[in-house]
Amino acid sequence: MEKLMRTLRNPAKQQPSSPVTADRSLFYRFFSALLFLTLYMIVVKINYEAGAPNDDALFDAKRLLVSDQGDNITQIIHLTIFVSVFLGVLLSDWRAMFLSISIPYLLACAWCILSFLWAIDPGASVRRSIFTCILLFSTANIVRLIGTRRTIEVLYVFLGLAMVVSLIAVCLSFIPLFSFAVHPGNEADPSVVGAWRGVFWHKNTAGPIATVALMVFMHVGLDKGRRLDWFLFFCSAIFLIGTKSKSAIALAVLVLLIGYGYRSLASKSGGGKAFGWLTLYVLANLVILALCEHDTIHAFLTDPANVSGRVAIWLSMWTYIKSHLWLGSGFGSFYGIGYNSPIFTVATEKFVLGVIQSHNGYIEVLASTGLIGFALAIFALVIWPACRFFMVRPRDARLYALCFSIWFYGLLANFTESQFFSLDKQIWLLVVIAISMVHNKATMRAEPGAAPIPAPPPAELTLVPALAPPSRGRFPRRTRQLAGLRGSIPSQGPLS
Repeated sequence: MEKLMRTLRNPAKQQPSSPVTADRSLFYRFFSALLFLTLYMIVVKINYEAGAPNDDALFDAKRLLVSDQGDNITQIIHLTIFVSVFLGVLLSDWRAMFLSISIPYLLACAWCILSFLWAIDPGASVRRSIFTCILLFSTANIVRLIGTRRTIEVLYVFLGLAMVVSLIAVCLSFIPLFSFAVHPGNEADPSVVGAWRGVFWHKNTAGPIATVALMVFMHVGLDKGRRLDWFLFFCSAIFLIGTKSKSAIALAVLVLLIGYGYRSLASKSGGGKAFGWLTLYVLANLVILALCEHDTIHAFLTDPANVSGRVAIWLSMWTYIKSHLWLGSGFGSFYGIGYNSPIFTVATEKFVLGVIQSHNGYIEVLASTGLIGFALAIFALVIWPACRFFMVRPRDARLYALCFSIWFYGLLANFTESQFFSLDKQIWLLVVIAISMVHNKATMRAEPGAAPIPAPPPAELTLVPALAPPSRGRFPRRTRQLAGLRGSIPSQGPLS
């Protein structure tokens, strides 16, 4: 155990063939398996069921939803992962326990925990905020323990298996055992009938996961150029189209193009800063355009039927936000708390009562944590990572391009889905993995063995005159090196 601890703290001093190296390899495999298990527990949800056959039944089913107590087995597994990661951090470097999470993110999490003091349902708020912090601690520290290369390998294997298995299940969906892969004909929403969902809960989850898979396989394919990478890219594209997720398909094209552009610019000196200035220019133009088209945008966002009825949900949430602007309802204390949920008093349409999320991550964070928590979350998860991406060094461009694509897609997807700041949601877990890799890359300390070799003394400190070089062997090699006579004294090999 003592040898293992020394190896984990200073791997450069160990020989590749030492027994401790085998222990370290086992250490990496174990925590890589934990990351894979975390992804599986949150992302993969096989669902044989369909929505209720009519709106009234859907309304009654969701209206009776009470504060969730969670699955005991799932909670035990996540707690086991947390304890394992905690012990792994103690073995490697306990001082880095919280270095894997940025200070702004820690402040945002602290506010979420504190919000139970004024939450509508304090028990649900405490439970959900602590669960979020446990997942954040486990995920971020696993990424730091195994490193970026192994993290990408785990993502690659997991997403590759998810896409291939989903396609196989779709092809065999005529068999009752694999019927989960396609939305059945008795769905409450006729528009999703026949859409592919594979091993995921809903096509609105399958589409975003397939989009992230496209990003991973594209960037790895650009690096490695292997046929397997592009085969998996092709499989992901086919599955994405089969999900009939219009927003995911549109965002996939946009993010892949922007991610490739970022990769090209970031690989050049000053390219990250140039991309940042270009982004600010585009945002400024969008703001000016929004001000010029204020009436049109206002009319669009006040029509409850727009965006597949999502505007009605947003208007209902906004009614609550205006009266609880600063503190909100408490983290995790808006939906899923039974009849105490504010949605029963602010809903503008009947169907809104049957919806268990706001379909906008930013609005939901604002409603649950107030303006203060919203500001902390935006700074921690939008502004702070953006600064990291815009300050990229050319040698890190390939890693940052992949992480930027996942992060940017997560930001865009949260305008129509509620995943922002919720690690138990599929896409945001992948976003946190991406920003954790970037954070660790920017803050990880250099290994002790990687210190640069000191330069030789200046020429004016030469101990032996250069005009009268001694014959070979007169001085030991170390003396010749210190004397700075490398060019004038013959040597049998280069000096180190």
